[in-house]
Amino acid sequence: MQLNIINACSKSITRKCKRVTWQHFLLSAALSISPYDNALAQNQPAEDLQHMLALFDSDPQKQRQALLYLTDRDDRTLIQPLIDAFYFREMPKEWDWAVGQLSGKSFGRDWSRWMEWLGQQALPLHRDYPMFKQALFGTIDPSFRQFLHPGHPSEIRIDEIVWGGVKKDGIPSLDHPDMIAANQAEWLKKDEDVFGLAVNGVYHAYPLRILDWHEMLNIDFDGVPITLTYCTLCGAAIPYERQIGDTTFTFGSSGLLYRSNKLMYDRQTHSLWSSMRGVPVVGKLVGQGIELKRHYVVRTTWQRWRAQHPETLVLNIETGFPLDYQKSMYEDYFKSSKTMFPVAWRDKALKSKDWVYGVILNGQPKAYAVKKLQKKSLFHDQLAGTQLVVVADQSELAVRFYKSADVTFVERPTASELTDQTGARWRMHEHQLVREQDGFTLPRLPGHLSYWFGWYAFFPKTEVWKD
Repeated sequence: MQLNIINACSKSITRKCKRVTWQHFLLSAALSISPYDNALAQNQPAEDLQHMLALFDSDPQKQRQALLYLTDRDDRTLIQPLIDAFYFREMPKEWDWAVGQLSGKSFGRDWSRWMEWLGQQALPLHRDYPMFKQALFGTIDPSFRQFLHPGHPSEIRIDEIVWGGVKKDGIPSLDHPDMIAANQAEWLKKDEDVFGLAVNGVYHAYPLRILDWHEMLNIDFDGVPITLTYCTLCGAAIPYERQIGDTTFTFGSSGLLYRSNKLMYDRQTHSLWSSMRGVPVVGKLVGQGIELKRHYVVRTTWQRWRAQHPETLVLNIETGFPLDYQKSMYEDYFKSSKTMFPVAWRDKALKSKDWVYGVILNGQPKAYAVKKLQKKSLFHDQLAGTQLVVVADQSELAVRFYKSADVTFVERPTASELTDQTGARWRMHEHQLVREQDGFTLPRLPGHLSYWFGWYAFFPKTEVWKD
C-alpha cells in the first residue's frame, strides 16, 4: 500500500472532525481538470446541466450567471446540485439568495443543516442530476464515476450520498490478515476492547484500535468467508457471510457515506452496499434480492474474551501498513455527543450517541439501550413471536441474545453459566446455550451494537425495548 494512501486516510479524519466546507474543495481544486471542463470535453451538456457544472468555474462571474439561471428556472429539483456545490466550493453571496428562493428556507451557510432538511423532503431528482453527481464526484476520484454511473439502478436517494473525505480504499481494508495465537499478542492490554467472532468453531479477536484504521476486514473461518464491516461514525461492527450462491464477494470502503453510515463496495461488480443493512443499494446487483447473512459479534475486553476462549486467535498488529495502532483515530469523536455528518431523521427516545444493541428477526428490528441492559443483565423478552433470553455484562458493552423457547433462566452464577427455573445449569457458548445434563441446545441470534442515531436512520420503524 502506497504511503500517500495511508496519509490520506489519516488526514481525512482531521478534515472530518474540523468540518470546514472550503477545505473539502481543496482536493478537487488541486486536480488538473474541473467537473465543468471534464463534462465539456466529453460532449456539450444540456443547458441545465451546463449551468450546474458552471458552479465550479474558476470565473466568479460565470458562477453568478449560473446561479441566476438556475434560480430563474424556478425548479425545486435544482436545490440538490446547489447544496452539493456548496459542500465542495466556496460560493459567492448569490448562492444564499438562489437556494433560499428555490427552497423557501434560510439555513445560512450551514451545510449540515441544509442536508438534514433535504433528507426530510420528498424532492424528485432533476433529470440531469445523476450526470452532475457523477461528474462532480468523479473529479475527486475517477473510481466514483463507476459507483455513480447514471445508468445504475439505485434503491437509495443519491442526493443523500456524500463524500466521506477519502478516495476509494483510502481507508484500506484488511484482506486475509495474519492471525496469531493469544500468547503471542503481548502488546495487547488486558482491559482494551476487542471484537470477538466465533464462526465454524474458530475464534477470532480484533482489537478496536486496529480496526479503527481499517473499518473493513475480509477473512475466512475454516472455509466460511466473512467480512466484518465497521462504521466508526455510527459505531456498528457487523459480520456478514460474504458468499451468495457461487460468488464470494470481497468488500472495501468506497469513500462515500449515506446517512452517516459508510457505503462499502464489492470488488466483483463495484456495486455500493449499505453496511448497516448488508444489501446492494447502487449498481448492478440492485433488485436481485441479495442480502448478506448476518453473524453474531460481541464487543468485550481482551482479558474476558481470552479467559472464555483460550484457543482464540488474535489479529496481528503487524498488518503491513505503516499506521500508528497505539491509539484510535476517533477518540475525540467517540467522546463527543455530536455526529460528524448530517443525519436527517432522528428520534428523541434516546440520545443520538447512546449505545443500543440492535436485533432483527423476521424483518422486525428492535433496539435495546445498553445502559439499561447493564442494570438488568439477565432477562427474557420476545420479538416477532420468538422468545429470547438476553445476557449482558454490567461493566462492558458485551451483549448476547439466545432463543429461550420454553426455558426460563433465573441466574448467572458465573460469567459463562446460566441456571434455569428447574436448577439445571447451562453453559454459555458464542453460538449456543448447552444444558449440561443432556446436551440440549438453544441457538444464539445475530445482533450488534450501534449508536442510536445510526440504528434509527436505517430502521425508523424499530421497536425500542422498555424495561
